[in-house]
Order: sequence, then C-alpha cells, then structure tokens
Amino acid sequence: DITPHPPNLNGIKFRADQIRQINSAVKAQRGVLKAPTGSGKTILQMGLSSAFPELNILFLSHTLDIMNQTYDELIKHKFPSVTRMGGGHTWNGHHKIIVSTCQSFSNLDPLLYCDYFHMVIVDECHRISKQQGTYARILQNLLAPIRFGFTATLPIMDEAKFSLEGLIGPMIDDFTIQEAVELGILAKPKIKLIKTKFDPKIREARTYPRVYQMGIVENSRRNHMIVDLAHEYMKENKTCLIMVKLIEHGQTIASLGKFPFVQGETLAEVRNKTKKWLIDKKIKCVVTTNVWREGVNIPSLDVVINAAGGKSEIATLQAIGRGLRKTDDKSTVTIVDFFDSSHPYLISHFGERICLYMDQGWL
Repeated sequence: DITPHPPNLNGIKFRADQIRQINSAVKAQRGVLKAPTGSGKTILQMGLSSAFPELNILFLSHTLDIMNQTYDELIKHKFPSVTRMGGGHTWNGHHKIIVSTCQSFSNLDPLLYCDYFHMVIVDECHRISKQQGTYARILQNLLAPIRFGFTATLPIMDEAKFSLEGLIGPMIDDFTIQEAVELGILAKPKIKLIKTKFDPKIREARTYPRVYQMGIVENSRRNHMIVDLAHEYMKENKTCLIMVKLIEHGQTIASLGKFPFVQGETLAEVRNKTKKWLIDKKIKCVVTTNVWREGVNIPSLDVVINAAGGKSEIATLQAIGRGLRKTDDKSTVTIVDFFDSSHPYLISHFGERICLYMDQGWL
C-alpha cells in the first residue's frame, strides 16, 4: 500500500479547485482528471508527483512541445532525478522521473520498463482512442498501479471511452470552463462570427474532401479575409493564432500574410523560439496546424482565428484553449469563426460549432 504525502511545490499555492482535484486523484490512485486548457494541468501533474516522492514516475505526451514544456517545469520546480526521452534525448534507465513522447517510449523493449515505474501520467489522454494504439501498447506492458490521465476534452466514440477507462481509469473530477471563468482563472471567450461570400462552384462539389479543398483551403476570398482580419488585430497590438488543418492551407495563409508557420516538421528549436516571440509579442501572428492545438502555453494570446472549420468538439475546444489563459492585461479572448454558406457540409459543421458555443454559454 502506497501512502501519499501532502502535495507541495516550491513557490506555488494550490487553488481550492486544484486541492480538490489532487485529493480526489490521491484517493482514487487511478483515473482521469478533466480540466480546461489554461487552468494549470501541469501544476496538477506536479502536485500529484510531489505527493508520491519515493515513486518512479513516467510522464507521457504525444508531442515534443508538450514533453519539453513538462520537463522544463519539473526542472524549474526542482524535482530530483528528471530526464526526458524524445527529440534526440535518450533514457539510460536510472532516473526517478522520465518525461517522454509516446512515440519514442514505444520503441523501448518492454522488459526495460514493465516493472520500473510505479506511476504513469498521460497528458492529453483523450489521445488514447484505440485498444491497439501506441498508448495502448505502452500501458498494457506497464505494471504501474497508479495511473492518471489529464484532458480538457473527453473522447466521444465508444472504443475510445472504453480504451481510456480500461487503460487509465474512470473520470475522477471535472473542472469546467464555466467554473474557471467564474472563478477568474480563465479569460472569457468572446465569439466573433463572420459570414463568407457564397460561391456556387463550391455548391457543385460532391465529396467532402473536395468541398473542404474548394471551400476552405483554396478559397482565395476567405483566405484574404483571414489575413486582413489578422492584420487589423495586429495594428491594435493584439497577438493572433490562426489555426488550420492542412499544411497546404497554412502555407497559403502564411505566405499571404507574411506570418511564421508552425507545423509538424518545424524544428523544435524554431517552434520554441516562435512561441517565445509570440508570448513576448515580438511577433504578433502565427499560423499553426494541430501541432499547437494541444498543450502549448501562450498566455498573452488575444485572438484565436479558426480558419480550419470542421465539426469536431474536441478540436474546436482545444483550438479555443490556446487563448483561454488569463493575464494581468487580459480578461477576455476573441474567438473568430466563419459561417461558410456555400455547401451543406460546411453549413452543417458551422451548426455543430455554434451549438458548442451555445452549450458553453458563450453565445
């Protein structure tokens, strides 16, 4: 039986909601903690780790950005014996805390780690979506009895729900965006809706990939509208993040606006430098794909422009989450979305996003 210590982080005074979540997790020792982006999930993870100082702990994430960000925070808060794995870093099998991407860790021989860790923490755990995925292979080989997952958005599909509960556990606690806004922890989203011009040629497309290509990716008037809007916000000294789905779309918008473009193949060093410049407002606008949709902290962000469209609740909330962090200079964040009326597919997806905004109390 593992007896936890009171959570303790140098320089951090836990909020009441964080104490609630940590206590719930310590009691359960297995399960999922749901909390909105920007509410301090990394602090929760470190708080839980501090409650089990004798244990070997594995932190798993799906991107290098999240892995490096978590590693930096652990070092900053003086956790002993910390290393990372991924992005050129390797593990020699002797540290107490290992922060790794799931891709790098899955390449290890399970005999090396199966009984080494007592506790595993999975960030953005909604990524555990299959019983035969990368996360599943790792977690099925781990004997770690204490397991925690963190996410802002729970999976919707049955296989993903069952996989997450089987490999991590049930939901332990749900801290909502509304609670966080009411407590003054997060900025309040202000939704700005813009109607794009109807195009009969898009209406004639038959398949969704073709509709998306014509109506979103190659839609010149829409892309120019996005760039012009970003430049308007930049003149007001506001920082913008333009979210796209496809690299081709990102390249087009970045080229039109002369903005930096961050995507999966962007070097980690360039990503980190771009993020720092955006936080410091040395640059005012960045275009990014899904690579920055989850887990990346940009507290100073004023505007999120959803150029990608789509209907996914998880993707939409994760994108909005980039701008939810509240600062001394920011109590609201502007979310720009587009009503694309040229095809029933695009109208339907806009309807899904509008329903989400209404459910969250933002419209």
